[in-house]
Amino acid sequence: PTALIVDDMLSIILQLSRTLKKAGVHVVTARNGKEALEILKDRTFDVVLSDIHMPVMGGLDMVSAYREWEKEHRPNHRQKVYALTGTVKEDESMDTFIKAGFDSKMSKGIPKNELLSLVS
Repeated sequence: PTALIVDDMLSIILQLSRTLKKAGVHVVTARNGKEALEILKDRTFDVVLSDIHMPVMGGLDMVSAYREWEKEHRPNHRQKVYALTGTVKEDESMDTFIKAGFDSKMSKGIPKNELLSLVS
């Protein structure tokens, strides 16, 4: 299994990577949405976990741009992309994430078994 983790906080990347790698998941990381977008155009993953608030390009803009690109270049494939949230602002309802193109959202403190179920 493969996963792309997108977050500007190294501690979050390390925490999620460690858990996934111990379970045999190949992990690729990006520090912002722009990096993630370039990676996603090159390959697919079993799951993408993306932060929302990042410098350069945030998660909402990244997933929205990716879904547009995906429609044209991979019409028969839908990449699983989950929003990782630390704090949710009032204007960030589940509807906001779904409309942008995320499959769902989860807390950065996601339990290990839940995290592993995303890639299986």
